[in-house]
This record gives sequence, C-alpha cells and structure tokens, in this order.
Amino acid sequence: MMVNRGYIPQRTCISCRKKMLADQLVKFKLIDGKLSMVSKGIFVKGRGCYVCPSNSCLNKAIKKNLFSRALK
Repeated sequence: MMVNRGYIPQRTCISCRKKMLADQLVKFKLIDGKLSMVSKGIFVKGRGCYVCPSNSCLNKAIKKNLFSRALK
C-alpha cells in the first residue's frame, strides 16, 4: 500500500457540517464507553467524530446530543 505523506484528509464537523482539514478539527473517540478527546497524531481504535474548535460548535454538539448520534 502506497502512502502519500503530504496528504491531510478532510473531515466534517458534526455540529456545523463544514468540511475542514482533519488537523484543524478536534477529534473525539468513544473509549471504554466514555467520550474522550484524542490528541493529534495519536491512533486509537474505535469510532470517532470531529468538532470545530469553537465553543459554539462544541456547545451545539452537546446540547443536541450529536456525539451519541455520530458515535452509534
């Protein structure tokens, strides 16, 4: 398998639905049944979702229960 080292994947914020580079978003994972924020460059198995680093997007994701919907 060939890896393109200069490639940064795009991901979608679960709150505002904007597509951005993955390294510009905050990554959350479900680890042992608990929601955890994952540091950049760390690989953890399991389902994940991304949120913009703004307070408004994070608050909307919490208020509308978007984490549980994205991590089904």
